[in-house]
Amino acid sequence: MSKTSSLSQNIQVMMNCPNCGILNSEGANYCMECGTSLSKVCSHCHHKNSPQAKYCTECGTSLKNESQPSALTPITPSEPTPIRPAERRQLTVMFCDLVGSTALSEELDPEELRELIQKYQETCANIVLQYEGYIAQYLGDGILIYFGYPIAHEDDAGRAMRAALGIIKAIAGLKPGCIANRCLQLSVRLGIHTGLVVVGEVGAGNKREQLAIGQTPNIAARLQGFAQPNTAAVSPTTQRLVQGIFEFQSLGQHSLKGVSTPVEIYQVLQETSSCKRQKVAQSSWTPYVGREAELEQFQAIWERVKSGRGEVVLLMAEAGFGKSRLVQAFRERIANDAYTLREVFCSPYYQNTPFHPIIELIAERVLKLTREDSPQQQLTKLEQFLDAHQIPRQEAVPLFGQLLSIPIDEQRYRPLNLSPQATKQKLLEVMLAMIHKAASQQPLLVIVEDLHWIDPSTLELADRLIREETNYPILRIYTMRPGFQSHWLRLPHVSQINLNHLPANQIEQIIQGVTGGKRLPYAVSKLIVEKSDGIPLFIEEMTKMVVESGPFVETEDTYELTGPLPTLSIPDTLKGLLMERLDRLDGAKEVAQLGASIGREFSYELLRAIAIGSEDLNTNEPSRPAPVPINLNESSIIRGLEKLVETRLLFVNGELPKAVYSFKNVLIQDAAYDSLLKSTRAQYHRRIARVLEAEFPLVTSREPELLAYHYTKAGLSFCAIDYWQKAGEKAFLGSANAEAIAHLRSGLDLIQSQKAEQGRTISLLGGSSSIDLLKQELDLQTTLGKALIATKGYASLEVEQIYKRSREICQELGTTPQLFSVLWGLWGYHAARCEHHIALDFASRLMGLARRHNDPILEMEARFTLGFALFYLGRLQAAHEHWKVSYELYQKTNRTCQTCLTGQDVGVASLSYMSLSAWLLGHTADSLEYSEEAIHLALELSHPYSTGFALSMKAMFHQLRQEPEAVKHQAEAAIALATEQRFEFWLATGIIMQGWALVELEKTDLGINQLRRGIAAHAATGAKISWTYFLGLLATAHAKAGQLEAGLAVLTEALSTVERTGERFWEAELFRLRGELMYAKAGGGQNLNPEQVAMLVAQSQVSSPHSQSVEYYLNKASEIAHAQGGKLLELRATVSLARIWSKQGNSKLAQHLLAKVYSQWPQGSQTVNVEEIKLLLAVE
Repeated sequence: MSKTSSLSQNIQVMMNCPNCGILNSEGANYCMECGTSLSKVCSHCHHKNSPQAKYCTECGTSLKNESQPSALTPITPSEPTPIRPAERRQLTVMFCDLVGSTALSEELDPEELRELIQKYQETCANIVLQYEGYIAQYLGDGILIYFGYPIAHEDDAGRAMRAALGIIKAIAGLKPGCIANRCLQLSVRLGIHTGLVVVGEVGAGNKREQLAIGQTPNIAARLQGFAQPNTAAVSPTTQRLVQGIFEFQSLGQHSLKGVSTPVEIYQVLQETSSCKRQKVAQSSWTPYVGREAELEQFQAIWERVKSGRGEVVLLMAEAGFGKSRLVQAFRERIANDAYTLREVFCSPYYQNTPFHPIIELIAERVLKLTREDSPQQQLTKLEQFLDAHQIPRQEAVPLFGQLLSIPIDEQRYRPLNLSPQATKQKLLEVMLAMIHKAASQQPLLVIVEDLHWIDPSTLELADRLIREETNYPILRIYTMRPGFQSHWLRLPHVSQINLNHLPANQIEQIIQGVTGGKRLPYAVSKLIVEKSDGIPLFIEEMTKMVVESGPFVETEDTYELTGPLPTLSIPDTLKGLLMERLDRLDGAKEVAQLGASIGREFSYELLRAIAIGSEDLNTNEPSRPAPVPINLNESSIIRGLEKLVETRLLFVNGELPKAVYSFKNVLIQDAAYDSLLKSTRAQYHRRIARVLEAEFPLVTSREPELLAYHYTKAGLSFCAIDYWQKAGEKAFLGSANAEAIAHLRSGLDLIQSQKAEQGRTISLLGGSSSIDLLKQELDLQTTLGKALIATKGYASLEVEQIYKRSREICQELGTTPQLFSVLWGLWGYHAARCEHHIALDFASRLMGLARRHNDPILEMEARFTLGFALFYLGRLQAAHEHWKVSYELYQKTNRTCQTCLTGQDVGVASLSYMSLSAWLLGHTADSLEYSEEAIHLALELSHPYSTGFALSMKAMFHQLRQEPEAVKHQAEAAIALATEQRFEFWLATGIIMQGWALVELEKTDLGINQLRRGIAAHAATGAKISWTYFLGLLATAHAKAGQLEAGLAVLTEALSTVERTGERFWEAELFRLRGELMYAKAGGGQNLNPEQVAMLVAQSQVSSPHSQSVEYYLNKASEIAHAQGGKLLELRATVSLARIWSKQGNSKLAQHLLAKVYSQWPQGSQTVNVEEIKLLLAVE
């Protein structure tokens, strides 16, 4: 047995039928789909060759005179063809028209015309089948051709271009002869366009055809009309897919019938050379990312080669993983080394053309032959090359002349008179000698790209080169896809490098490379990371597609979204690559499509239940089309799954029947799913949802969003809305607020779609269905409101809109249990907007509802809201009492779901605010206890939002106590949690508290910046609550930094806010701070005599002339605090005034005033001022 024959046993050979394109297994003699012969038998050695072979792969004999397989006879539309299910797919459609056929029909007898058209059709068919196209129809003198059906290819647009150029050349060279004394010269016009179609059986009665329906065939036909004779007109869509591979000439903008905007049309001229293609490809490469370990491995192997040892590297990965890019990066790394490069490219179009990659290498890159060279010039270049490499002409010229089709002068070079097989062996020996000669001078780098497409003759050369254990410094790199099998790895000098998926950080780097360093929005980058699965080609093409078609505004360093987040479909450049893998699955394709409809991951049990289970799906739903049958049984499902795993499209975990499968790549799943008709998809989803409900209750309860998704895709909106609500509620209770918002909005989108379909607003609808839809909307809106409060804050405008709409629905429905939570949401919105009187009104309504229903749970929530509104209005004692009762009620209730009603735990909230009110009221011991208990309860509940609430409030509590280290600790914890959970409101609060702590810990500038950042973040949520308190902290920080004017300006803004909003809980402290800063600014203040001081102390209202005095503000602070019952702030104001009077020499009056206030301070209460108070009281 020859080496070629033995090699072929090591490589999995699959053959496409030249007639129908179906993939047939190795050894098949006839196509399993249409019965076409799959071989040419060599008349010399009787070896069976593939139908496209031009030379025998066993002995090298020309097969030009052998009988053509039956596939070359054009298939007429009336021939029966196998019925294939209709599907959606991208096709490149070619329309070919014979020029002047009408005139010919006038001149020729019908029999002569038939003979002529038959020759024309056969000529075109031969070319089309060579590139695995599909002849869909013969339309008189026109031919409708598809590339990408029934088998897709990664380069269908390129195949169409090559076929077009081949048809033009073949028709131009066709010699139909002279008929009726007239010599004929035929010409054609072609139009080519790529786009989406639905392809399947059409027709009725005894006339049925497999045709592509859609705009794509129409555009191809229109384009043909713009082509000149013997040219092909190409759409811009197709041109973009093959730019750099073919040369084009623009024919300008033209209007096509049925197309709304003018289209630029191109004429394809010729295919570019491999050198030019390589340069074009390299010019579009992004900066190299990753694969450092592989590059180091290459570098280590190269060092061994430079020392004189021959090495072989098999670089294996699927298409798009960056094999060629890695080789190029390696070449860049060794750019300063001296070596000779020999690079060849295998092609899917020339797998049966002997030595095609070698011919291309020698002709284009070694001899640099051009189309313009005469035969003599070509021969001269060959002779010069042989002389330069000291290769004897007499033997080499006839060999290479025959190989390169260069005419040889037999007078100068005698024919070798060898058999075809002997000629090939001699040629192999000369080639190996040339390689050794080059390697003897300096290291030689041999790169063979796409070994999986290699022809048998070149494979024999590669095999001999690989198996040589020479001492020549030759590094042979072969790139290939999985599935190419050999025994070379057994050789000691052969290494294999497999490329894996890139990690997320390197995906981001590639995205940045494509965008020129400009950042995409996080959500868009995240989608690309998820969809591309770490495959470099997918990353690049998806990023290009997004940038070119997405709703972006380009800024100096970013792309900003200007509309909804784009849906990432499969780029046109990848559709053929992905569909090719699916089309070659035979019966497994339907399994892949059904699995893709389920999701990226699915279990065997679920897939089987969907495919084989009964169709008893009665659900009182509207009448629908008869379900598409799922033509799968248990054995075909198992075979299909095995095939999908074998072809590396699926991963499997576990053993049948408990096996779980997942698509290796999201885009493969998308391609399988996208190929289904929309009607089929809907029926699949309906079936999936029903089976999940009936047979997988655990999945239904655990993943309601899965049911919601399938019902949505099935078009069963009412069921889908119900499950979106369940999914949103479940996510919200699990503090997965972002997911909850997405689920709930999906449900609301469906409701809006339902309203649009009905053509009138829901309030005008009658009947039970409209009432049910209103109830569903109310459930969705109220849950969404709580989730948005958690993430965006109480004061978000979205929160207001949601609760306003919810209140409208409540009014339409009448009495509803959701009314309490709706009013609570509106209370929260107005409270956060610092509209405390409106908030108090809503709190009163909540209390009324609670009493009307005699519900303690509602009462404890209502009392919290009342206390909240009263606290900010400065009514501290009343607020404290409401919170106290609220907590007492809380302790008597079941705590299983205290966050369900409002989204926060009212026990934690009441304790947190009681800590503040108790401290301000002077109950310092109780306040500390409340604060600790709030944190303990929040941690016990493990409810993130309530924990964020407690941490932020505890930081505020320690700020009241003037304990910066404790504030810093609590603020950092609050910031960490709020960042993780995206609680914008509590994040801003945490930042503010952290800023105050930094100031107090002598990091003044950093602290002031942090305070301002936090206040801005707080304002960004729409909130205005506690603004007076936060501004007071900022004013204190400016004072500590010696920035008295800035501090006074902030206090002016704060006091103005008090008057505008009525937020008064911190009003006394703001007056005190203004007095302190004014005193500091005056350098120690004015000296007043005792009578003036006594008068100021006695005055309850200071007249206008004194309104700018220090004592006025301090007295005002004390007076406000006293009226509010805020003993702490009253004491602070009194201490500040006493301190000033003491410094002015009025110690006795200071002691008298301080003693009077301090005597009312609760016994046992602690205060940070106690040491200073005692000192002031002791001063004589």
